[in-house]
Amino acid sequence: DHREPVSVPEYRGQPHDDWDRIFAEDFTYQTKSGKLRHWVRCGQSSPMYPMNDGRKTPEMNDNGDRTLICESTDGGRTWQNLRDWGDYGMMYPRLLHLRDGRLLATFTQRAIIYPIGLQAILSEDDGDAWDFASDRIIIEGKTPWRMKSGGGFGNTVHLGDGTLLSRYT
Repeated sequence: DHREPVSVPEYRGQPHDDWDRIFAEDFTYQTKSGKLRHWVRCGQSSPMYPMNDGRKTPEMNDNGDRTLICESTDGGRTWQNLRDWGDYGMMYPRLLHLRDGRLLATFTQRAIIYPIGLQAILSEDDGDAWDFASDRIIIEGKTPWRMKSGGGFGNTVHLGDGTLLSRYT
């Protein structure tokens, strides 16, 4: 529906300023309550790139990009609550509703935080909260340390026998 432009939220009180990526290299899913959640890759060329935690911003290629998340309650016409998700080097999230009610986010960890490769994290509340400090799962971390990029771009499926299968490059 191209009748009206999509409204994109502010980030830290400033207008969104990463137009090349708001709907590119992204991922959207619908929560059980019907809300849409949208992950956005944020590159170093954007003024929104520095995280609001006082750390020095990584100076590197796109392996140090990061991810933001926002949400919509009107089918994607307007977006709000744009905020940080994860850390530098985390990108390409994919989601799976597990049979036990939890949500599994599979993502690529590139550079900055080791091991790099394919990782996952669980949410008990349909994606409202994620505990990266204690709930991270290393699916593939064979890339040697000091490498700038590793395996990733994973997607996980739930097989009929209950097995989780993650494929990645």
